[in-house]
Amino acid sequence: MQVWLNGRLHVPLHRVVMRENKTRFTLALFELPKHGNTLKAIEKMVDDEHPLLFNPFKYDDFIKFHISGGQGIENYAVKAYCGVSH
Repeated sequence: MQVWLNGRLHVPLHRVVMRENKTRFTLALFELPKHGNTLKAIEKMVDDEHPLLFNPFKYDDFIKFHISGGQGIENYAVKAYCGVSH
């Protein structure tokens, strides 16, 4: 969503810390692009006030980068992978 919306929606890092000895249930929902599709910002999300933040990329290539640890100390792997420098 961060790429599609060109950074207009903050995507926080998520971390769970258990402070009590209780059973916890979590449900995660994921949306994955079709194999070979290119991800890019929605055109209406990019304008003079909101310049392009992420270069278009193939999701499969990004996953390989992420799994390899290519993001280094960058918290957001997508920013490290295809972020635009201004």
